[in-house]
Amino acid sequence: MYPTATTSANDNVTLDAWFNSSNVNQQGQMILYNGSDNSRNGYGFSINLENVTSGNLYALYGNIDWFNTGTQLSSNTWYYGAMTISGTSLKMYLNGVLVYSTTNSNPITPTLYTNIGRNDYPA
Repeated sequence: MYPTATTSANDNVTLDAWFNSSNVNQQGQMILYNGSDNSRNGYGFSINLENVTSGNLYALYGNIDWFNTGTQLSSNTWYYGAMTISGTSLKMYLNGVLVYSTTNSNPITPTLYTNIGRNDYPA
């Protein structure tokens, strides 16, 4: 049996975390994710995606859409990331500064589990 997602909310949500990677060029470093990637629901943020080694911050939102914030990260550096979802608006902050915003449909209601600091690739 899977644990349940931390919240099933898909509106008026804030996720935040301190994070530090020893290698920002490694693929698929999930920082915080609420939902099920297998069921394609939820939201979160990561360093890179599977098969991506750009060292950029990514936000997951909407109907499992990944958005490259264009924000380059450095290895061995502490960051404070925060993601807010309000209505159809997503905002991503890094160290208190807005680095990305977009509008999209609300995320599909999160199910199953919450991941903190999971390496998404290889699975």
